[in-house]
Amino acid sequence: RKNPEVAKEHLDEAIQHFVGTNSDYELALANFELAEILYELQDWEKALEILKNNKKIIQRFGSIKLLEQNDILSQNISREYYAQIEDSKIEENLLNQFYEIAQKLNAISDLELLIEQSLASMAEIAGADGGIFCLHTGKQSNEHWNYKIFRNYSPDEEDYEDFLGICSEVYSQDKTIDLKQPHFAPSINHVVCVPLTVRKSVLGAVLLFCRGGSQYFSERVINLLNALANQIIAIIENLRSANLEKTHAIIREQLNTQNIYANIIGKSPQMEEIFAIIEKVKDTPTTVLLEGPSGTGKELIARALHHRGNRNQKAFVAQYCGALPETLLESELFGHEKGSFTGAVYNKKGLFEIADGGTFFLDEIADISQSTQAKLLRFLQEGEIKRVGSTKTEKVDVRVVCATNVSLLDRVDSGDFRLDLYYRLNVIRIEVPALKDREGDIPLLAIHFLDKYIKRIDKEVAGITDEAMNILEQYDWPGNVRQLENEIERAVTLAEPGSFIQPEDFSDEVRRFMDNIRTIKALSGKKNLKEAIEELERKMIWECMEACSWNQTQAAKELGLSRQGLIKKLSRYNLVKDDE
Repeated sequence: RKNPEVAKEHLDEAIQHFVGTNSDYELALANFELAEILYELQDWEKALEILKNNKKIIQRFGSIKLLEQNDILSQNISREYYAQIEDSKIEENLLNQFYEIAQKLNAISDLELLIEQSLASMAEIAGADGGIFCLHTGKQSNEHWNYKIFRNYSPDEEDYEDFLGICSEVYSQDKTIDLKQPHFAPSINHVVCVPLTVRKSVLGAVLLFCRGGSQYFSERVINLLNALANQIIAIIENLRSANLEKTHAIIREQLNTQNIYANIIGKSPQMEEIFAIIEKVKDTPTTVLLEGPSGTGKELIARALHHRGNRNQKAFVAQYCGALPETLLESELFGHEKGSFTGAVYNKKGLFEIADGGTFFLDEIADISQSTQAKLLRFLQEGEIKRVGSTKTEKVDVRVVCATNVSLLDRVDSGDFRLDLYYRLNVIRIEVPALKDREGDIPLLAIHFLDKYIKRIDKEVAGITDEAMNILEQYDWPGNVRQLENEIERAVTLAEPGSFIQPEDFSDEVRRFMDNIRTIKALSGKKNLKEAIEELERKMIWECMEACSWNQTQAAKELGLSRQGLIKKLSRYNLVKDDE
């Protein structure tokens, strides 16, 4: 016993021997001596555990004296280490609560319910009177939270802006803020705000508070809240990823069971109406006029008319009429004879002849000259064409589909387009809707283009976040489907491999549009003029600081403020650089 460590080793060997020989009495003595040595070595937790198990062994052979010694040693250790034992019990209880909360939250499949329950669980484990759960679902400025959930708290309370400022600071700096009896909230005794961090990215913050009295958050509780926050944001991200995968799978299933027009993506009522018209006129020689904005897929509709109809074994020819001068366009459309004009060194077939038996698609028909209009009208009336420089007419069997991004009737009214040609073209008229008017089609198109460019660029991208998809659905898309395709190609190119496309992967044009929408909503939601002005001022200062790379002198000059005036406003609105 002079050397406790050596004695401990010998006793361990003896205990193994007595266990193997079922020598309960000797085993109980060895356990008791080992507990005494561990007590000397201040390993009180192990000593108590051995004495607890030893009591059961002693009771098997009924030695009252040894049982009494065992109990006395256990009581002495418990008395000496009472505070530590109580702490250990609290720690064990908190850990049990931690694992119960994690299990309960993992079973929730609704995101908003998960966030609500997360806040409730954190408030319960900390003994908080209330709190705020602020969440971003992508890298954004701390001005706009995707989710703000409250517990026993209202945005109408006086300290609301201060609390949001604390959440923004925690989000920006990725650090816990611990405020006892904050000066801005006399009724609050203690405020703690912890970051929600996953894979080195801060996605939000949780603020909890205790009201008056002696209640406060211990250091142990604050550490537990930080650990719980990390667990919660991981659960939230896992749920969001799983939900996105399900949503994408449903969209892909719709794409795979898409209608017979494989190259035209759309399930909206407007597109279904277009598909119905195509089926009705596909086998007729009737001229079709497609009117709609640029980038809406008018040529795809023309190709669908051709490939679904009885002319599909013949040529489909397309000509953009706005790209060529009058003489050259007429030569392209109707052909020319050798020597008919400078440079005509051989006879050339026109596109109408090449398209004989098939379909001829004339894009931007509103741009053709009066002379070309007259020749086109002759063809539509007689089915005949005449090459430039020729006196001979030829019969051709061509189905004409024309497209324009302006109203032909408006061109007629202005005298730029022949009325008789208009009526010849306007037999079957199909209005091709702008993308913003095609309800429900944007997610289909976005996933279609996502898969297309994942394959083309050979880059694995997990999908598109709900927030990014919401932006795509709310944006006006002046360039229509073509612009959406370009935006998705850009996002796939910029996104990190294996990640989801986030709002920040979109172009400045799309992001600025959404920022303006958010500003309008924020201002319209303010209770009075003062709040609206403050919100606008805060936004302008933030954007200017970002544009000036947080150079205060330059930003102050841009905003028309003194440098000290700018510093005061930065402090007032709690604006700090993201990486500080």
